[in-house]
Amino acid sequence: MKITKENNELVIRMPMEQNSYDAIGELIGKVPFIIGVINKKKNVEYNEDNSEFGFSYLIDLGYKGTQDEGEMFLHYNGEEEDFIKLCNELGISIWENPCCEYCGKTIYGSFTMDSKGYKCWDCEKRYENEQKNI
Repeated sequence: MKITKENNELVIRMPMEQNSYDAIGELIGKVPFIIGVINKKKNVEYNEDNSEFGFSYLIDLGYKGTQDEGEMFLHYNGEEEDFIKLCNELGISIWENPCCEYCGKTIYGSFTMDSKGYKCWDCEKRYENEQKNI
C-alpha cells in the first residue's frame, strides 16, 4: 500500500489482486485483494434500512479452498445503487451480508431461517431459551 498527498487529495494505492497459495505453500494463482461489501442492517422498531457499504480486504484461504471477509477499511457514504455501480465499474466483486429480521444486526457467517426470514444465532438462542422456560 502506498499513501501519498497529491495537491489537496489523499491518494491511497493498493493492489487489486493478491497471490493465493495451497496447503503446501505452492502458488495457486491470483485472487482479489479488495471486495465491495454491503452489510444489511435495519432498525426493526421503525423498519428503517441502516445498511452500510464499503471496501474490505479479502482474506484468502486458498489452502482451505475458501475465502473470508476482512476488515472494512473504507466506508462509502452514498446510495446502495451507486455503490454497486462503482464496484462494477472498478471490477470489484460484491459480498452482501444479510440482516437478522428480529434484531436488525448484520449477520456474518451462519444463521437460521424461519417464516419471518433470516435469524442470527443470538436471536435463535434467545428463542430456544424462551421455549425452555414455557
